[in-house]
Amino acid sequence: MTNFIDTITFQYYEADIKKIRPKGDITLRQFINATMSPKESLKETFSKIEQASLAGNKELKAELKKGLFAVTPCVKVRGVRNYESIESFNNILVIEYDGIDFSEEMRDYI
Repeated sequence: MTNFIDTITFQYYEADIKKIRPKGDITLRQFINATMSPKESLKETFSKIEQASLAGNKELKAELKKGLFAVTPCVKVRGVRNYESIESFNNILVIEYDGIDFSEEMRDYI
């Protein structure tokens, strides 16, 4: 029997928002594993991003994030990342609450 997290796949991209072509596909399991156990170099980058965020340095935070990957877990696209190219939807809901004043309360409520 195939596990749900092995059947859901979605695309990943370079973090640069202008690079709109997928680099490849990743399963939900691979994404969870990579998130839960990142490589040492990524841990260092995450730490620097957090420090920049705490310091209110949005420019440095944005620059550091360019070294990461971006994902579109809710959809699969054909060719390029935009609404017109949505090919199918996954059974995943992503809720973005970064930058909302009451984000911790919202997260806990959800």
